[in-house]
Amino acid sequence: MPIAFSDNKNSSKRPLVLIHAFPLDRRMWDHQVNGLENIIRVIAPDTPGFGNSDRLTDKPSMSAYVTSLLQFLDDQGIEQAVFGGCSMGGYILFELWRKAPERTAGLILWDTRADADAPDARENRLKTIKEVRENGAASLAETMPAKLLSPVTFKTRTDLVDELKKTILNNPKEGIADAQQALADRPDSTNTLRTITAPALILVGEDDVLTPPELAQSMHSQIQNSRLEIIPQAGHLSPLEQPEKTNAIVESFLREGSLLK
Repeated sequence: MPIAFSDNKNSSKRPLVLIHAFPLDRRMWDHQVNGLENIIRVIAPDTPGFGNSDRLTDKPSMSAYVTSLLQFLDDQGIEQAVFGGCSMGGYILFELWRKAPERTAGLILWDTRADADAPDARENRLKTIKEVRENGAASLAETMPAKLLSPVTFKTRTDLVDELKKTILNNPKEGIADAQQALADRPDSTNTLRTITAPALILVGEDDVLTPPELAQSMHSQIQNSRLEIIPQAGHLSPLEQPEKTNAIVESFLREGSLLK
């Protein structure tokens, strides 16, 4: 299954592989791909069904996304990487840790959570699947930016709001529906947190209403070798809303953890 990806071509042996949030694509990481190019190779693939990547051929699940990711790594000759994931990207990384911890040198968990959907949240996802399949992603494009961004960003960055809407509309409805099903069915990863032995950086926007700071605090308390940073004036997309701040923190984490090789 062909995977489209961005790559800054830095010659570092161990790359940073970034997995995007729902319902976006690899372009949400442009500030990291370009902003960290002097210190590490950054690779940002489109998750299957998003951007320019083919749809999953297996039943949608976090496991299926990880199988695709591992095949992508093998195709690129990458034995081990530092992995970063935002929101859905974080859920994929929990599954990656369960499946192939030896491939993970470090983890960066951006605006994500370990627990599975509550029953009402799962039901809303199933309703969204029906809506998207019947009418496309227009309703998501209109409603999601306000939930994804901090109030300040939403009010003052009309360019970013418009770009998010465009990205959502450009993603295939089948890929969006697949992802919603995988999100609805994802396992609870709370017990996984205590098994993580790789260095971990947890970042969360102070105004994130979808995965608020208290959830990040809880993950931090359960991952033994973790660092927590709360990003001011950011919502659920802190690497996109505050790229310079988050890039500086990521660089510090990589250097202090001896992850730059």
